[in-house]
Amino acid sequence: MSSTAGARTRPSSLRRSATTCRSRSSTRSCRSSWCRCSSSSPPATRPRSSRPRPAPAVTVHVEGFQWSWRFTTDAGGKTAKVVGMPVSDYQAAQAPELVLPVNTQVQFKLDADDVIHSFWVPAFMFKRDVIPGISGEKNKFEITTLNKPGTYAGRCAELCGVDHSRMLFRVKLVSQAEFDQYMTTQAGSPQ
Repeated sequence: MSSTAGARTRPSSLRRSATTCRSRSSTRSCRSSWCRCSSSSPPATRPRSSRPRPAPAVTVHVEGFQWSWRFTTDAGGKTAKVVGMPVSDYQAAQAPELVLPVNTQVQFKLDADDVIHSFWVPAFMFKRDVIPGISGEKNKFEITTLNKPGTYAGRCAELCGVDHSRMLFRVKLVSQAEFDQYMTTQAGSPQ
């Protein structure tokens, strides 16, 4: 018998090396708080910058409602509003279109009054739930738009009722000059 005769031993399927985490099939040290491996290294931390983050160049207030979207875009002291209606194709003329400049920091504030929706633009690789009762000041995120002009599909990714499948929109990325012209022509006049 070994000197640890009274101690419990872990089954071989749960034993892990002190420097390797098999649950992630990698040779890196485990940094997961949920993992049961025996790595004792502290998690890596990055020092926070003492500089305040610059304000985003564009802010979009997104309102999900059964069964479409309302976008209020603020940039350079101008505001443009777009209200959509349910459509079968995101390229349909009646689909709401969110126009944004390429390669620009954009802040999205999300609101809903009726049911849970989910704001999703697959090309941006980001999705966020829009929950009634949680204001846009608490439910917001920032991204840098793609550096490629074009039209990208967007949709609700949360089953929200009868016309959920028709809750489509499009994001049109344009040059900064085109975006400035759009804001000038749309400011104050709802689409």
